[in-house]
Amino acid sequence: MNNWESPRSFKVKASFVVEQPVVEVPVVVEVPVVVETPIVVEEAPAIVLAPAKPMSEMTTAELQAEITRLLGLITQIKAMMAEIFGTTTTGISCTITSFSRNLSLGMSGDDVKCLQKVLNSSADTAVAVTGSGSLGKETNTFGPATKAAVIKFQTKYVGDILTPAGLVAGNGFIGSSTRTKLNSLLGK
Repeated sequence: MNNWESPRSFKVKASFVVEQPVVEVPVVVEVPVVVETPIVVEEAPAIVLAPAKPMSEMTTAELQAEITRLLGLITQIKAMMAEIFGTTTTGISCTITSFSRNLSLGMSGDDVKCLQKVLNSSADTAVAVTGSGSLGKETNTFGPATKAAVIKFQTKYVGDILTPAGLVAGNGFIGSSTRTKLNSLLGK
């Protein structure tokens, strides 16, 4: 590799301090990068994040909230990297190429699994923090947790989804405006 060539991907490492002594929890995000022109990337220092109190003193709900917060930071880091490199990197790998049918509670299929992957790509719309439907454990079933996550997604993108349809609140139904937004996130 020449001194001006960039690798096809790079990793961002983050850790957070729990209490003394320092306990590092590595978080590695690998993002594919295609570089058309030579760039110089300086190595950034590790991001040190401190939770509000020691993990040993946290309740289950507080630990889940901390995990959600960290997943949100990972999403922000991915977005910053995409902005720096002028690329969009969703990191969403689906067996479908686009959302082509309406989806609702009780339905199943590869498109439902892809829907869950899109929802899980952002901490604020995740289907679940752990277990079935969570990141890496997406299912083909559109259940109550998926519906709740779709409502959060619709609320997050109110201007793209709800307002054009004359709605003021998400309903968990994947219709044309929600499909359009989902497809845009898939790069379609």
